[in-house]
Amino acid sequence: MEMTSSLPVKKKRWLKNSLIILIVLLAAFGVALYQDSRFSMLKAKPVSAVIQDVEYVNYTFDGERYVSASEDPQIIINNINGSISGITVLLTAPLEEDCRVQVFYTTAGSTFSEKKSGFYTVQKGSTILELPREGVTSSIRIDIGNSTGIKVKVDTVTVNPSKPRRMVLTDILSSARFWVQFELLLVAFAFLGLHGIVGAKKLYGFLFRYRWCVGICLIIFLTLNKIHGDSMYMYDTYVQPGLGSEFSEPLFGQARSIRSDEWVSNNPRVFSSRFLEDPFGKYNDIARAADTVNPVHVGIDNLGNLGYSAFTIFYRLFGIEYGFCFEWTATFILTFLFSFEFFLILTKKKKLLSLLGASLIAFSSFHLWWARPSFLLFIHAAIVFFYYFFTTENKKIKYLCAIGEPVAAANFITIFYPAWQVPVAYVLLVFLVWIFHENWDAIKGQKKADWLLFGTALAACIALVVTYVYSIAGRLEGLMTTVYPGARVSLGGGGSGKLFYYVQTFLYPFKDVGNPSEGGTFCSLFPLPFLIGIVYTVKTRGKNWLANGLIAVGLVLTVYVYVGFPLWLSKLLLLTYSTSERAMDVISLISVYLLIILLSEKDRLQWSIKWPIALGISGLTVFGSVYVCKKYFPGYMSTIYVVGIFVLLTLFGMCLLIKCKKHAVNGVYVVLIIVCVGSGLCVRPIQRGFDAIDSKPAAKEIRSVNEADPGQKWIAVSQTAPLSAYSIACGSATINSINDYPNLELWNKLDPEKQYNDIYNRYAHVNVEFCDEDTSFELIQPDWMRLRLSYKDMKLTEVQYVLSDSVLEVDNQYVYFDELYNEAGIYIYQVHYKG
Repeated sequence: MEMTSSLPVKKKRWLKNSLIILIVLLAAFGVALYQDSRFSMLKAKPVSAVIQDVEYVNYTFDGERYVSASEDPQIIINNINGSISGITVLLTAPLEEDCRVQVFYTTAGSTFSEKKSGFYTVQKGSTILELPREGVTSSIRIDIGNSTGIKVKVDTVTVNPSKPRRMVLTDILSSARFWVQFELLLVAFAFLGLHGIVGAKKLYGFLFRYRWCVGICLIIFLTLNKIHGDSMYMYDTYVQPGLGSEFSEPLFGQARSIRSDEWVSNNPRVFSSRFLEDPFGKYNDIARAADTVNPVHVGIDNLGNLGYSAFTIFYRLFGIEYGFCFEWTATFILTFLFSFEFFLILTKKKKLLSLLGASLIAFSSFHLWWARPSFLLFIHAAIVFFYYFFTTENKKIKYLCAIGEPVAAANFITIFYPAWQVPVAYVLLVFLVWIFHENWDAIKGQKKADWLLFGTALAACIALVVTYVYSIAGRLEGLMTTVYPGARVSLGGGGSGKLFYYVQTFLYPFKDVGNPSEGGTFCSLFPLPFLIGIVYTVKTRGKNWLANGLIAVGLVLTVYVYVGFPLWLSKLLLLTYSTSERAMDVISLISVYLLIILLSEKDRLQWSIKWPIALGISGLTVFGSVYVCKKYFPGYMSTIYVVGIFVLLTLFGMCLLIKCKKHAVNGVYVVLIIVCVGSGLCVRPIQRGFDAIDSKPAAKEIRSVNEADPGQKWIAVSQTAPLSAYSIACGSATINSINDYPNLELWNKLDPEKQYNDIYNRYAHVNVEFCDEDTSFELIQPDWMRLRLSYKDMKLTEVQYVLSDSVLEVDNQYVYFDELYNEAGIYIYQVHYKG
């Protein structure tokens, strides 16, 4: 009987699980299909037509042709309304000059925008423009050139129909991109499906118990798939737009131009090391076309580089591309895991509250809109290792902590960005004092062998730091003697309302705010945690050393930010090396720490606040944030968004002020975690590999030139910085790639009198223009300068090749340029010196 009665139950469970698995597979497949840009072509009607009704905007008619009357001439073709595979434009007369053509398109209900456009180059004398556009299209706008006086008249526009639906579907299903997307989506939907198969309690119990194994497996999975979150697809805006492999575009999400510190400044130097004779040697002579400290230098001679970036060794193990993907994913996942461990210590193992704390840190707008500031990973890792070294009796964990502590501490020390490091160091000092105070008996009870192990770890940390500093002594000396940033001194004061921006930060991935990096902060409910923390300190008579220390540091930094210190006090506290903007980031971080600590200690506070008063206090706090955001960003937040986020954060604040039922508090925590994670995951694009750079025709041509004529110096000519960065990413030794520290040997050749020393003696992006006049330097902004290079001085640079995004047609007595390559707006010239 028992067996008979149990069969239907097992059968129902089997059917339920099978249905969930089927739904997971269909959901992953369906979303991957929907994500494909060609999906809309399966629904729309193919269109084939010849259109003669064309609208000219910003043109005048001279009797024969239309002449562009502004720098934004537009030819608009409306009423296409269907699925197409391209457009052929027939002109009545040949173009009189080479033109860069930008093509915009709209779909139903949308307007023309830069995001839906592409660039193409049309040669002088052309009468036919073949413009690719595959997909559903309502209207087309064609901008031929960007100057006045361009003559053009359209004879006919032929719209080419798309492929039959069956062929489109075959193309989608035969693409590797589709199956990579499906694979990633399958993992995400499988996680959701497991809630129904094993239940939430078992699932999260398993994830908690094996969190480190799960995290490591996730890192390996993403690395093997070459997944990272860099915005290198932004190069498509500047270099041969629309050309490249199917993996040039992000798999999901949107590339962020604001993250130029990564895709323009830092990462191209890493990518360029692929082309060095020794990719992991001490120097990289592709960056700046001069000996430059190699960011992925790892070897027996420089184990100290592990004290700068613990992940560099993986570049040697896996190669540059896989190593880069490993570093990117590992940095983010480990930041989350160590933050979770850190909050488990603060909350005395309260899992959900610790998960909330880790989410507020790792998925914050501050962390993700900046270059994932590594101090968040290493300060939490250092504290976790330090704490468990002295509190655990498990020898394996103690040895693991002895290995991890020097690496984490050394990585924090060698960040060499004192604007964050100095205020964070005070926070770290508070945690170390607290650990000693709370665990003094355990620390005193350590055995001699344990102290010897700790001493070895300390010596290893010192050795890593000293070795690394020695290896980059030249770079450090160069930076410290620069005008910018080496000479920067800050006295504080003039702080903005950034500490109150947390209400709007969840909206940043979905709506442009201008500069989300500078506007990024933690959801900290500032200043409520400080105010409640002071009350808590008074009620407990200062017994919580950690809260006391954090409040003290936070208040000192707040005075520094909004009032400022005299020079002697700023120097004494080393805050001359910081700035108000960067100190505010640390105040917001402290506020999160206090928030989690106070939520953890709430049961001991014994508040007697009634709920209407708590509602008023919490609501007033959130209202203050809304007010500041509305003041500085009017119209940014919609009414519906303000109401929703106001209710959520007000309820969150009330959790701190009054006793609530556990399930109600947990519900608020879960919703806030979902909001944090959901918003955070949408910040970065999900990109695969380096195809956004390597698969473009220009990249292949650059490599071909370098292989045929190795070791030559290049110069990139453009009004923007990305072209010089792209040049070194493709392996060209480019003299005007970003000067991480100034190439004074070259600049002093061009400026022997050092007339422009204050301009070029700095960290700077370098734009180049050729001119007939004497060579000069111009400062555009603190980290960006323009070199106006005289033709007569070009020989001093030893440049043999020019990469340009415009035609070089120059008649001078010193050099001439031999065109080697011309495609889609990118030109390569060989330089020949006369005489």
